[in-house]
Amino acid sequence: MRRVAFAIFVLLPAIAHAATRRSFTVEIAPTTGDARWRADAIGAALEHDLVDDRLAFVKACEGACSDTTLRAAGVELLVRGTVDDDALAWEVVPLWSGAPAPVRGELAFGPAVDRSALATAIRDPIHEIVRARATEGGAGALDLPEMPGVIGAILFIAAIFALPFVVARRIAPAAARRSAFGLVAGGAAAIALVAWGQDGPWLAAGGLAWGALVAATLPFALPPIVGLGRAFHHELGGVLRTWLVAALVRTIALALLCAPIVALAWLVCGLAEVDPSLRLALAIPVALLVARQVVHDAIAVTALRLDDDLIERSDDRLAWSDATRAYFVGYLRRQGLGIDPDLLSRIRFEPGRTDEVAVYGDRDDARVVIPRPMLELALSPWGRPHDYAAPRISTLHWTMWNAGLVMASAPGAPIATREQRKPREVTVPDGEGGDDEADHAHEEETERLLIGEPPTLTGIIEPVALDPRTSYRPHEDPAWLDWDPVEEYDGTDAGDRDFLFGAIVHAIGRAQRHELGVATLALSHPRGRRLRAKLPSGLGDLHASLAGAGPHLVQYLAWRVWRREDLLTARAYAPELDGAARRIGAHLLVEKSGDPRLRRRLAALGARVRGEALPHPRWRRFAIAAALVAAAAVVALAIADAVRYHAIYADRMKTEKTSHGKD
Repeated sequence: MRRVAFAIFVLLPAIAHAATRRSFTVEIAPTTGDARWRADAIGAALEHDLVDDRLAFVKACEGACSDTTLRAAGVELLVRGTVDDDALAWEVVPLWSGAPAPVRGELAFGPAVDRSALATAIRDPIHEIVRARATEGGAGALDLPEMPGVIGAILFIAAIFALPFVVARRIAPAAARRSAFGLVAGGAAAIALVAWGQDGPWLAAGGLAWGALVAATLPFALPPIVGLGRAFHHELGGVLRTWLVAALVRTIALALLCAPIVALAWLVCGLAEVDPSLRLALAIPVALLVARQVVHDAIAVTALRLDDDLIERSDDRLAWSDATRAYFVGYLRRQGLGIDPDLLSRIRFEPGRTDEVAVYGDRDDARVVIPRPMLELALSPWGRPHDYAAPRISTLHWTMWNAGLVMASAPGAPIATREQRKPREVTVPDGEGGDDEADHAHEEETERLLIGEPPTLTGIIEPVALDPRTSYRPHEDPAWLDWDPVEEYDGTDAGDRDFLFGAIVHAIGRAQRHELGVATLALSHPRGRRLRAKLPSGLGDLHASLAGAGPHLVQYLAWRVWRREDLLTARAYAPELDGAARRIGAHLLVEKSGDPRLRRRLAALGARVRGEALPHPRWRRFAIAAALVAAAAVVALAIADAVRYHAIYADRMKTEKTSHGKD
């Protein structure tokens, strides 16, 4: 809906710029020798003042020209006039075949007649002639396409739409429906325009096509910055610098990809003898929209092939998908972040056979494929994927003290079996009347009662007989991480590892920044995967950091570098996450092994998470120095040009005063 609104917003100015501009020339002659300077001044003024969004001046020749010469030069309107000491007699002569009779008038000079009044008196009759010509659609109007050519163009576009499905020998239903709808709607509109036979609807369709093209490509060229409101003031410079670099790279890449399509469309339209104005107004945006849809179709069928290669087809695949979705939504709630139901409805979480998290697909069906070993490490409870329908209490509840929980009590003792670890029936006092529903409600409302003094800001103080420590810190007390029955259950378990949240946010960020197509094409070929591994990922890491998953992504990168579980945390709160990021940063300085690219990412992201100054590359100083030198050179050239022009201006003013004195 937002794209449609933006397309409509762009429609009016696009129609104005797509409308054909009529060419005119001016010939003003004096009736006497003394009126020569007045004729030259009026002619120069009209050449400049009559130009607008519908009229363009053409200098056909010096002096008076014949109508044949003017038509050969592409002039459609001739503004001709004679000047004497008291008035200007003018006429506007249409030069196309079958044109109406010239429009004539006379303007007497006086105090109320200035340059603006002169241009207005002549421009209005010109516009009336131009509007009459467009309404008639006769000789000299746009050379509109005929029905056989339009039908051929529709069939040609249909063949292009079918090409990705024929090559891949697979059908992506959603992509096929979009292509079929676009073909039917566009074809019906083109046939209706041919039957209408007027210039205006064709130009309006071109304006709408340009608006739709801008609405479709602008989000890719200028990706959104999700979470910018959570950036600190000292981070804004780095955030905007990273975004500007990414936007510049994307815009240049988009221009390079569109240039061959524009050139090919212009060449084909030239061979088909399509009117040049109609090429620019309609053919080029339609060609770019068709190419965009073909690319989306190719991405959709490529994603189907990647599903066979990357996704693990196991019996518990759907259970893993549900568990991962619940984990992600639960972490969003724990972080106090907003949940976008529309975005989540277009994303599938799948267990995969890859070595790292992969994201691909089209705009309506994105896949986030997570390696199964990573899921088994991150989703902690035994028997995973577990059922999130009922809350899990991860610490020993006081009502379970007599439930028969069996654990090892001494070194070397046998570890409790899986059946023994299962909590037994909770013993609670019967409700009034022994009603089972009342007992169940009482059980859900029961909270853990702590022995000792009430909770304080520093933790829980318990009797020395039970615990020799005299004070607690929040991270030492498991009650701070316990599930509170009065709060809404967030879908996570106390043993869930935090690093997976950072990996998922980083992957979903690619969908939010409209990078799914590039990611899909890169994953489809080994060279593309290697190229993707070498490309900078600063915008993706920045996105994850602003989205509240910076410390989690630090743990994910550390896991990919060293595969060490002792550097990972389990459902930690903010101070613990920051402490883990600091430990990983210290370990990075000591341990020199691992992928250099991942280490650089880890160092930059860790510095951002810890609030430290980011390490700047050496080339940045040279770039800043070059920019300063270029700015100084531009200022110096501007000053020199101003000084030089001042002398020219003074000489011109002196010459004009002398000439007026002689007159």
